[in-house]
Amino acid sequence: MNTLTTESSKNWILIGLYLSISLLPGPITYLMYQVAVKGRLGAPLNFSLQSENVSIIIATFAFTMLGFMAAIITVLFAFVDTRVVKKYAKKDYFSTFFLTYFITIISLVMTFGFSLLTFASQGSVIFLKLSFVSLINNLVQITLITMTIVNLSRRAFEERSKG
Repeated sequence: MNTLTTESSKNWILIGLYLSISLLPGPITYLMYQVAVKGRLGAPLNFSLQSENVSIIIATFAFTMLGFMAAIITVLFAFVDTRVVKKYAKKDYFSTFFLTYFITIISLVMTFGFSLLTFASQGSVIFLKLSFVSLINNLVQITLITMTIVNLSRRAFEERSKG
């Protein structure tokens, strides 16, 4: 089998895995919450009474994480000349990484937008729910991106320190 085809299919598998891992936790958490409330397993969280405050907190989180994403990518660029990063690039993992990075940025912008819409439309609970679902997804996405960059940076730093 052609090496290029194998690497390309690996990248598509990685992208599919990332999308499932990063976009499903929010809806799954929301469904579990709904089942728990309807089954009397837990008290409902009535955030709609404080929707303005909650939307401000979520919007602040999303906007702050956009800045964090910009800052953490610079850490990766500091190690571009190392063998570890070059090997990562040679296997074409960077295209997958930057696609996931782009998806995370778009998700953070959507979370910010949902929060602003919650704030703007006082009576609507749908945007508050979408904000929470998107927030959970953002937490997972940022964790995955951060773990990738930290692991690459750690390995690159170890390579540099060895000589």
